[in-house]
Amino acid sequence: MKSPREIVRSFLRPTQPNPTLNSEGDRRARDSRCGREALAYTLAFVLGVVTLGVFLRWHLGSLYEEKMASWREQLSSIADDRAHMVSDWLADRQGDAQFLAARLSVRNALQAYYDAGQFHGRPAGSLRELTAFLDEIEGLHSYAGVYVLDRDARVMAQSSRSVTLDPSLNEICRAGTRSGDIRIDLVGDAPNRSLMGFSAPVFPGPGATDAGRPPGQPMGIALVVSNPSQTLFPLVKREVVPTRTGETILVRRQGDDIVFFSPLRHLPVGSPNLRIPLSAAPRAARLASEGRATVGEYKDYRGILVLAATQYIPLAGWGVVRKIDRAEALGDFRRMAITEGLAGVLSCVLLGGLLMFHRHDLRVQELKQDKEKFRELLDAAPDAMVITDSSGRLELANTQAEKMFGIEHGQLAGEPVGMLVAEFALGKTVEAALRQFPDLVAQHLDATVEMHGLRKDGTQFPVEVRLNRAEAAEGVLISCGIRDITERKRAEEELRKLNEQLDQRVRQRTTELEAANQELEAFTYSVSHDLRAPLRHVDGFSKLLVEEHRAELSPDAQKYVATIRDSVLQMGRLIDDLLNLARVGRKQPAMQVAGLNSLVEEVRIELDRANPDRLIKWKVGTLPFVECDPGLMKQVFANLLANAVKFTRPRKPAVIEVGEVQQSGRSVVFVRDNGVGFSMKYANKLFGVFQRLHRSEDFEGTGVGLATVQRIVRKHGGRVWAEAELDKGATFYFTLGSRGDPATGNEGSVPI
Repeated sequence: MKSPREIVRSFLRPTQPNPTLNSEGDRRARDSRCGREALAYTLAFVLGVVTLGVFLRWHLGSLYEEKMASWREQLSSIADDRAHMVSDWLADRQGDAQFLAARLSVRNALQAYYDAGQFHGRPAGSLRELTAFLDEIEGLHSYAGVYVLDRDARVMAQSSRSVTLDPSLNEICRAGTRSGDIRIDLVGDAPNRSLMGFSAPVFPGPGATDAGRPPGQPMGIALVVSNPSQTLFPLVKREVVPTRTGETILVRRQGDDIVFFSPLRHLPVGSPNLRIPLSAAPRAARLASEGRATVGEYKDYRGILVLAATQYIPLAGWGVVRKIDRAEALGDFRRMAITEGLAGVLSCVLLGGLLMFHRHDLRVQELKQDKEKFRELLDAAPDAMVITDSSGRLELANTQAEKMFGIEHGQLAGEPVGMLVAEFALGKTVEAALRQFPDLVAQHLDATVEMHGLRKDGTQFPVEVRLNRAEAAEGVLISCGIRDITERKRAEEELRKLNEQLDQRVRQRTTELEAANQELEAFTYSVSHDLRAPLRHVDGFSKLLVEEHRAELSPDAQKYVATIRDSVLQMGRLIDDLLNLARVGRKQPAMQVAGLNSLVEEVRIELDRANPDRLIKWKVGTLPFVECDPGLMKQVFANLLANAVKFTRPRKPAVIEVGEVQQSGRSVVFVRDNGVGFSMKYANKLFGVFQRLHRSEDFEGTGVGLATVQRIVRKHGGRVWAEAELDKGATFYFTLGSRGDPATGNEGSVPI
């Protein structure tokens, strides 16, 4: 009987109800529909998310490119501005040095210095005038000192506030007096301890001579010294738009090192100049020192990724690097990306919520339709169906229930369902019936049980009840399907009586068949035994006739007598085979465990002795130990192998194979030969008594051997069959120990 839950499920679908569908098909259809709905909503959600994601990716990518382009332009502009600013600053200082070197007063002072050997012989006013002039030069750009040096780089004159000349600058100026070059030199090991010297050679005026000076050598050096930490570096460090990590750096190549000689923002004040080998130096610093103007993403001296632009200052051979940490440069973009990402996530959540709300609304509408269909279903059901709460009181009953129990419409509501069943209602109060209901549900939930229904008028009738439990919004509900099985019980009783009559007839017919079989076997044995005496007489007298009257018999007569004797021998063999077949039919197998290899070997030895002139190649595989009657099983192999020897007589050599294969988990023994075979269209006659597939003139035999094999195999609970092809040999298979319908023909291919 179909359960109420299954019937309800078959109608709880958004399509037109179809009562012919079974519950499993309905469940699969509903699950498939729900799966398609879920897939559709999921695809809509994924499509929305992907669309939003693609838009955000495009939008953020565009903003990123704009931001990077803006920073590249800004950094390039600042680097270019700082490069021009430093170049102008250097050019101004270098111009002061050249202006000083070209002054007539400086040349005259040096000439007088060389003429007198010193200034002590010169008027003091001349020295004061030169010093005053040097003081004017010093005040132009807040120089640390202004000097006039002789050709040996000794200070001939200096400004009044000049600092002590750094020895490194002194050595540089000494080299300048020899080369006559205009130089810009930076000395010092730290930005706050650096000095910059701008030197220009002082050459004599036209027509001036100096016996102590080689031709073309300067008279001396005009030198102005600037403190870059007070003048140049503040200009370089100046920020138009303040940043947390932005800085402008001056670098230069010194030997195989890159030297960062301007103050570094991320190193403590007073730190020495950062010197990094060329191979390990930041790429931006290398490019700047090589004179290449670039902009891109690099790692700085801290190993942090930065956006940087490079420029070159040809006048001093310096490089300018303007950089800012990438994290700071893209900070606004990152915050904007996070904001837009959160907005995208919220949009996805909102989209998901809208889709879920839409689906929920559809489900609510479907539930309303399902409730209406459920009510229609209950009334249309062929069986009585009632629904109770967990306590057992009726919530709902269909029309069939009211008709079955003879109760008017609406009277079952609130009644205990146990009052409808005689086993619970008779002799019990309502409270007692309700107390027993949970036990009834626990014992027979999701099962079918036979009981007796109780109508309103007190009559009882057999019913079949099935209880199912369902979870609902109102709580646990129990659905009860009740079917009147009065007609089925009546039919079962009639069927039982018919079965008893049939069993009686079967027993009677079996007894009669067993008696007939016994009489047939006794008759076969008696006939076979009684035929032996006449055959012996025929054989004996024909033998005497030949022996005593051979001379009197013509050749034809002797031939006739020989034919008579051969027929007698054939008849004797036939009688022996029939007796053997009868004995096999009567004998009960004496089962014991025996090895089939030993039985095959005994038969093989006997056959070799009987056929000494035959060339037979035996292939005997490993055979199993089985539970069998060894004598009967030896007879099986004797008959099968004797047939194989007989039908391979035309073959030289004859090949006979005995082995075992597995078929469907069962052991199958086979005997195969390369003899003359037979046509499979006659295979159904193969195991019948007196059935032969070859002429007796070609191959002797009685047609009883294979019938004996089949009877023995059947007694062992097995089956036997054969496969062959004409003139290509035959294979006989048999199994043991598995009861079943015996096979008399081809059982299908067996892999060998």
